Amino acid sequence: MINLFVDEKYEKLIRHAVNCVLLHYFIDEKDVDIEIGFLENEDMQQLNFASRGVNEVTDVLSFPAIEFNNNNEFLINNDEIQNIDNDSIEGKRDNKIFDVSKIKNEPFASINPENNALILGEIYICFDVAKKQALIYEHSIERELSFLTVHGVLHLLGFDHNNEEAENEMFSLQKEIMNAIGL
Repeated sequence: MINLFVDEKYEKLIRHAVNCVLLHYFIDEKDVDIEIGFLENEDMQQLNFASRGVNEVTDVLSFPAIEFNNNNEFLINNDEIQNIDNDSIEGKRDNKIFDVSKIKNEPFASINPENNALILGEIYICFDVAKKQALIYEHSIERELSFLTVHGVLHLLGFDHNNEEAENEMFSLQKEIMNAIGL
């Protein structure tokens, strides 16, 4: 389930961006819980300081409920899953599937008791920073919000940009998913 605390005008856009990331890894929206909210500059700055020790406003913060040791530890090859139609996964990145059911059985997994969904975490986007970045990069606010959402969801799935190799992988995924979104 995707819980949105954003301007109603952007709900459909944000939900679509989340679902494009989930679809990329064959994750059904009903199998995971993600919360996404917009914050004002001051609130984002305070959250950034409290969580990262950085006393500046930032564009997006992600708080994964799961800490992965290796960003591919729950990616499995599609041939390991019997009930997936191989024709339906043509063109997907390395034909990898994010195995939610395997993660749900791990002791570190948080499960929402109301819907039995795996809790992936929370994403906060600073709308004012997104607007400024859209102007700087000369694209629409819709594209910027989609990009920040994709970036945040990839963090919830264990991807990061803390070294050059991880950054290249994550940014390549962002580009691929943004192309699929069409923005």
